[in-house]
Parts: sequence; C-alpha cells; structure tokens
Amino acid sequence: MLLALKAHPDNPSPPSGIGSVEYIEVDVLRGTPQTLTLTWLLTGDLGGIVLPAFRGRSRQDDLWKHSCFELFVRGEGESYYEFNFSPSGGWAAYRLASYRGEMTNAPGTPVLDHGFRTGSKSLSMVATLDLSGLPGLSLAEPLRIGLSAIIEDPGGQRSFWALAHPPGEPDFHNPVAFAGDIPTMDYA
Repeated sequence: MLLALKAHPDNPSPPSGIGSVEYIEVDVLRGTPQTLTLTWLLTGDLGGIVLPAFRGRSRQDDLWKHSCFELFVRGEGESYYEFNFSPSGGWAAYRLASYRGEMTNAPGTPVLDHGFRTGSKSLSMVATLDLSGLPGLSLAEPLRIGLSAIIEDPGGQRSFWALAHPPGEPDFHNPVAFAGDIPTMDYA
C-alpha cells in the first residue's frame, strides 16, 4: 500500500532552491499479522537537507528534533504507539496511554531492522517492526496508522509531513493524523 505524505501548510518545504522536497511517500507492507515493513521515499533536492550523523543502531530519544521518519499505530481504544527512525541509526518506540498522555518506552525490541540509503535526488528509510509483543494491539483487528516525516534544513528550520494534518500547529499525535488503515490478515 503506497501512501503520500503532505507538507504542513504552515511549515512547507522551501518552494525553490536547495533543500526542497518534491514529495514523500511511504510503502506499507503487512507481511504477516505481526510484522510491518515501511519504506519512506523522499524525492527532491537533497543538497540542503540536514541528515543527522550516524551514531550507531540503538534506541535513542529526541530523534524528532532533527530529520526523522515516524509511524503511529493504534488498535481499538485510546492507547497507541509511536516509532521514530533516524538516519543517525537511532530508533525509538513509545507507548502512549491516550492522546499525548503518559508516554513510556514500548516493551522489548519491536524494531527488527531498519536502514537508510541516499541517492542523488532521493533518500529512503526502511523499517521492519514486530508488533506481536505490544500490549493493547490486537493483531486480529485492523490497525489505524499515522505516517510522518520531519525534514530539517541547514538553518534549523523543519518541515512537517503527514498523511493528514489537523488545523493549527503540526501535531502527529492528533487523531486526524491517523489517516491510514491496515486491514487484518488471515493466514489460516
């Protein structure tokens, strides 16, 4: 399933010159009931996009302060999960009890693999997740997702991209941003 992200209307990518993003799309594959593989593809002039330096593949906080790619996923109920993936090699996985409610690290290591690649006019981030150990997600039910990207320029300005944006400031946690559905899978 291929989904296009839209720039936040108040924080778009620069319209011309270095660092302009033409588009960002995400390919979402539910390979098994418990796994998701996501591929974010950004196309544009990469000359003015700041990518964090590689710091090793590990769980890291505050990745959203620089260029990064995000997934939000929820089942039934108020709780949901946030996943962040950075070109630095860092990843994060959080559980939130409700809309911007108490946030804790998601249990275990739900990130099976992730990687980053750049080309002359594109970059991609691929991440594979195991959702089976995450409380509150019934893998027998459809999942509601939000997909987003934060892109930083050399001046420290960031553009915010998502499937949908609520009115006002960028807010990927808002229920409006959960604009994608992943159907259930039956392997019986």
